[in-house]
Amino acid sequence: MSDTCIGLYIYVGPFCGLSLCDLNPCLFGECVLTEKSIKCVCQLGYGGERCDRRMKPCDDNPCSGHGDCVEVNKTSYRCMCHAWWEGEI
Repeated sequence: MSDTCIGLYIYVGPFCGLSLCDLNPCLFGECVLTEKSIKCVCQLGYGGERCDRRMKPCDDNPCSGHGDCVEVNKTSYRCMCHAWWEGEI
């Protein structure tokens, strides 16, 4: 008996009875089956292919290039605006 599910890339195990999502591949997120693979939908604050990387507040460039992002703590930030720019995000 083989554990290979030929043509069914999202199923594994004996008799192809488990989906890849059943293996809980998303550390801090929800696994979603796609046509030929899986996708992890991460919880807020996490990223990476398997939701295994803690995101930092400045990772998404919230200051949009109009200022420098400075982390205040692990969950918040402040924008230090460049000349001629001011205000909230």
